[in-house]
Amino acid sequence: MQTNISSTSMSILVTGGTGVVGRRVVKSLEHREPNIMIKVGGRDQSKCNQLGFGKNSNFTKFDFLDSTTWDKSLEGVERVFLIALPTDPSPEKSLGPFIEKCKERKLKKIVVLSVIDAERVPMVKVEQIVQKSGISFVILRPPFFSENLSEGFMKHDIEQGVIRVPIGDHSVNWISTHDIGECASIVLMDDKFNGRTIEITGNKPINFRELSEIVSKNVGKQIRFEDVKPHEYKKCLMDRGLSESSANYLNELFTAAREDKLSKCTKGVNEITGHDPRSFDQFAKDTFSNTSGGCTSKPVM
Repeated sequence: MQTNISSTSMSILVTGGTGVVGRRVVKSLEHREPNIMIKVGGRDQSKCNQLGFGKNSNFTKFDFLDSTTWDKSLEGVERVFLIALPTDPSPEKSLGPFIEKCKERKLKKIVVLSVIDAERVPMVKVEQIVQKSGISFVILRPPFFSENLSEGFMKHDIEQGVIRVPIGDHSVNWISTHDIGECASIVLMDDKFNGRTIEITGNKPINFRELSEIVSKNVGKQIRFEDVKPHEYKKCLMDRGLSESSANYLNELFTAAREDKLSKCTKGVNEITGHDPRSFDQFAKDTFSNTSGGCTSKPVM
């Protein structure tokens, strides 16, 4: 798919650029738009250096909570990929002033990574600020990331061989961050999607018993599913060191899942990219096969 604008000398800031989603956005932009300059926004330059980004992708110190990092990060930038910490109970306090700074600098576009059913979590406030900013925008709303199982909050469960979550037999749709990164890179550059909120999902929902069987087959050991109560899940998360706000956010996601709000399938990925999303089976095969019960350490894009 070709974008409908010239990318010569364009500069894009990818916030959270070394994170599980942000680095896929950077890699996809590099692949699709080799002439653009990418500012990889983050707090740890050594982490950025280890990710093998191309010559046009350069680290810039960036922190939503440190406004002194904003001006330098936005210097020469036309477009921003904005990913906020979803567990922040008041994201509008830091992102509101940052979006105002983007408006002051006359940015052309902001692409926001939100979440499906955002109305029930604080991220919806960020959506509303961007929508009212006067800056062209696209909002992407994905469900659970497949990579939560290999790199995120459920990696511990896979390593321990037991997935404990409060969901019963309800199904969830999973999307790979590879697909999110590709979708984000396209809507950042192609203005035909401007002004839209697009739900991007995987190709089918699965319940956690099915998920456990698929992962077990590929990881080489039995992964068991155990349904727990929401209060038990919150305690488990906090015992692992997660903050109360993070535990509350994840519990809210599973509440939505129990109401079947996270099981929908959309054509968003296909509409944006022209191809179907990566299946969960393919994710599990690529990620867990031949890893002796652990998670893949091979580079990802």
